[in-house]
This record gives sequence, structure tokens and C-alpha cells, in this order.
Amino acid sequence: MVSVYGRGLDVLSPKSSLRLKANITQFRFGNYVLNGINGDIARRARQPLHASSALNPMLGGDFTYSGQLSAKNVDGHLRGWFRRVDLRQLSVMKDPYVVSAWVDVDVRSDLKNHHYISGPLHQLVLTSVHKHGEQHLAAGNLDITASINGAKTAAHVNGKLDYANLKSLGLMDKPYVLGTEANLAFRSDRPKHYTVEGYLGNLKLDEHRGGKVVSLFNGDLNVHASMAGNC
Repeated sequence: MVSVYGRGLDVLSPKSSLRLKANITQFRFGNYVLNGINGDIARRARQPLHASSALNPMLGGDFTYSGQLSAKNVDGHLRGWFRRVDLRQLSVMKDPYVVSAWVDVDVRSDLKNHHYISGPLHQLVLTSVHKHGEQHLAAGNLDITASINGAKTAAHVNGKLDYANLKSLGLMDKPYVLGTEANLAFRSDRPKHYTVEGYLGNLKLDEHRGGKVVSLFNGDLNVHASMAGNC
């Protein structure tokens, strides 16, 4: 069942009003499986958009968005649980990665070259989903601020990374597992040139050898690195 009430033909126009309720049991659009969608979206003319949704396994959660939304601009606040974000089904990545997190973030974008996000990502979990099961890749609680302005990128990450499987993430050849309290700044002012600065506290690096866990490093690190090439 889909119910729509409104005024104006362009639903993204500031002059339009919209109230949409959806309860969709089964629906497929191209490669997107949109089964089990329940949503409630409300917008009054010249007022912020308010939305809450509990979606399907491709994009599942219970969250709200409040702010401005147009064909050329997004400026608002996103809050709530994203219990399942399938990055491959959403065509964001080729790898079968699924993310879940509780978010409370400000978002801004011109939907072209300028993007911004800032706020906490709590109980963040990254898994790899295959036919024979799921593999735990990373987990933690992070505060992030990131901006993209054309070719320039700047980001700051602060928080606790409880677990990161470096081999499963494709970062190293050996079965290393890392945990740390991170405070890192990342900057790229031109393509394929990167600078990372900050602090890794209580850094613990282990190697998993069969049923054994071998400790490789336990301590703190100050980081200042400049890199060129593919990151």
C-alpha cells in the first residue's frame, strides 16, 4: 500500500507539500530488491523534510531525516539506526560489505562536488557477507568529520576501533588483527597525494596463527605520514 498526499508537481521544490506513507511487501526495480519497505515522509511547503523508515535488507533501519532537500542541495540532520546497509546491492562497492551503525550526523551536499558529514557513528560494525556465512571485518565507536570539495578531501576520525581484521580488509597479507584508540586527521589536496597525522593510543596488534594469538605490538604511536600513489 502506498498513500501520497501533496501539493505541487516537483516534490523537491521548496514550494511543494508532501505526505507519503508506504507499506510494500514485495517490489523489484532493476537490480534493487525493495521488499518490506515501511516509510513515513512529511514535508510542508518551505519547511524542513521529516522522514522515518524501516526498510528492507538492502537498506534497513529505523531513522529520521530532518532538513532541506532539493535537486541541488541536501542540508540536514540524520539520526537513528542503520541496521543493515548493503554496499554492494546499493552499487557503492563491488565487495560484499554490509555496514550497521547508530548515527547522529549533520550532512550537507550540493550533489555534485561538495559534500560534508559530521557526527558520531556508534556501534559501527562492518561485515563481509558470502553464501557460506558472514565474516567480521571491523567494529568500533567513532566520531567523524569529513568534507570533499572538488579534488580536495579532509577528514578527522576520533574514537575507539575495537577490532579490525587487516587481512580480511585486504590491507595486509598476514592474519593481523588491530585494536586502538585513534585520533587521526587525513588530508588530500591533489589527486593521489595524502597526508595522515595523529595519534594511535593503546594500539594492540596481534597475529592469528591457527588457534593461537601472537602479540606483535602493544603501545602508543604518533603518526605523521605523507603518501603518493593509489591509497
